[in-house]
Amino acid sequence: MDSSQPSKLNLKVLEMTNDQPKRLIARLDVKSENLIKGVHLEGLRVIGDPQDFAMQYYDEGADEIIYLDIVASLYGRSNLLEIVRKTAQNIFIPLTVGGGVRNLDDVSHLLKAGADKVAAPAIPAATPTPALVIKSLRFIKNSHLNNLVHIYV
Repeated sequence: MDSSQPSKLNLKVLEMTNDQPKRLIARLDVKSENLIKGVHLEGLRVIGDPQDFAMQYYDEGADEIIYLDIVASLYGRSNLLEIVRKTAQNIFIPLTVGGGVRNLDDVSHLLKAGADKVAAPAIPAATPTPALVIKSLRFIKNSHLNNLVHIYV
């Protein structure tokens, strides 16, 4: 696929037999400033610009976008701020961001950049400050932000 233009994603909501609404949540894996895709569970391939794909998902009816920098913790970095800032200007559905969230400042910066939710690791070994969750919740409660820090195991 040409990495300069996303292909049509053809998102369709499938009918459910129990009549409950279905939500389409697009998870976009990011490394550095690129959208990536795993290839046969071994390598990563750059497939394009995350904002282009997020916009395409938004245009085709996605209910939420999740950006995950899947190697941020490994390299001790957080490169999603600018991606989040640009994406939040153009899409108007919930935007969840994760990867490289190490402290309350990271949470604060991501929320101020336009993230609606921040995913932080629940595994204590992966989180240098295990109290991050409690501090984040207190910060959010005491601020004018109505955001939530989600914990994924």
